[in-house]
Amino acid sequence: LLDWTASPFVALFFAFEDPEPSSDSKYRVVFGLDETAITDKCSSLLESGIDLVEFYRPFTDENQRLVNQAGLFTKSAENIDIETWVQTHFKSSAPPVLFKVYIPNHDREACLVFLNRMNINHSTLFPDLYGSSQFANFKRKISGY
Repeated sequence: LLDWTASPFVALFFAFEDPEPSSDSKYRVVFGLDETAITDKCSSLLESGIDLVEFYRPFTDENQRLVNQAGLFTKSAENIDIETWVQTHFKSSAPPVLFKVYIPNHDREACLVFLNRMNINHSTLFPDLYGSSQFANFKRKISGY
């Protein structure tokens, strides 16, 4: 399962949450996926025997993190990542079904301050002791919090 969020702002928070980027890139990346286009394509491919992409959205509010993060999951076809699956089934599709937004690493602090003003931070996305302590640490490190 691949973890997604229905909120681009929550996705931006997770892109910048870690102070160190996961690669040597000068950018952080936020992915966008057109759930309706994927679902419609999978419906048309249902009887073809092609592996499909499935969406799973939690139906209960037992996990407050998933609720606050507007979380959902995708299960991709076996042995193929979502990006390759989309490229295979949506050749020259407009508008794009999967897209990437690149944000410069040097904008991290400004993004986190902006998101905090929108009430998107550790304490709201992780409503537990972990989130509270992470928020306190961030507040101490990031100016403007």
